[in-house]
Amino acid sequence: MVVSAVGLMGAVTGGKIADQFGRRRAFLLFSFLTAVSMFLAGIASQAGWVAFFLILRSFFGGIAGPFINTIVTDVTREEERTEAFSLMYIAMNIGYAVGPLLAGLLFASHTQLLFFGDGLTTLVSVLLVAKYVPETKPKESNRDEEEQGIDEKTPLWELLMKQPKFLWFCFWIMGLFFVFSQFNFGLPLEVNRQFGIGGAKFYGALMTINALLCSVFTVVITSLLSQFSPASNIAIAAMFYMVGFGMLGFVTTMAGFILSTILWTIGEIIIATNTNVYIANHAPLTHRGRFNAIFPVIRRVGFILGPPFAGWVSKGKGLEMVWSINGVFALLIAMGMVYLRDKKECT
Repeated sequence: MVVSAVGLMGAVTGGKIADQFGRRRAFLLFSFLTAVSMFLAGIASQAGWVAFFLILRSFFGGIAGPFINTIVTDVTREEERTEAFSLMYIAMNIGYAVGPLLAGLLFASHTQLLFFGDGLTTLVSVLLVAKYVPETKPKESNRDEEEQGIDEKTPLWELLMKQPKFLWFCFWIMGLFFVFSQFNFGLPLEVNRQFGIGGAKFYGALMTINALLCSVFTVVITSLLSQFSPASNIAIAAMFYMVGFGMLGFVTTMAGFILSTILWTIGEIIIATNTNVYIANHAPLTHRGRFNAIFPVIRRVGFILGPPFAGWVSKGKGLEMVWSINGVFALLIAMGMVYLRDKKECT
């Protein structure tokens, strides 16, 4: 919980820094500090110091996070962003697939190497960005007519109050991550309830299916939905969540759980590749960093709220009720996303 809270603080701070001081140098600085924090965690001999440096790593990493999406937004046109964010999502999932595998091999006898490896890969990324990525912060002359009256110092909340549809979008996305959080809370409980001692192994197999689908089918799904707007695509994703998570209330076979995983994974892919596009397309040039910092915030809030709510419901009404509620939530969000479509988004 502390690490998540610190990461949220870092993301909010990073968005503001990206807008006021530029992208490249700040990203390099805070990514370097992230790497240093991991090296120090590896060197530390006391658990308290290890925890401290990991919290620092979360803060500096949180600051650096919004810079990535902001840079992608800077260097792409509106019609190119879905493909760009899709490539980022594929790369991220490859890392997620390889990282835990290496961690499992090293954790038992070479724990320090986990920290050193994380720090080293971060340093490599710093060197690559330093060599190949220039400063991308747009010049004042690049503003369009709609943004001429917006000053860089205008508070974020003031701009958000002028975009009620964007606020609703953030609320609905947070709700989708609230539902999605059950893949690592409610789902393992349900699998263990259904399959007993073999549940943990089967849950691992479901996560492997999820990772493979994310890595292999992202390009296909993105291509199939390219003619639709981001909000429309997210509405479709919510329907996949509705069926994929909702059906867990009554499936009892391994085949049923595999089908459920395939369905909600398709929803995950669509959301991951369209949310950043929607945000980028609605972010004023002067506030791209702060707008891109919104996504990690609402994502983490959804993940924080989902498990305790599910625990409370399952304690009183059983896990079946958790899946029913999630299905209803997803349906309501799909309807809300249809309402959010507008002319600017559909261009």
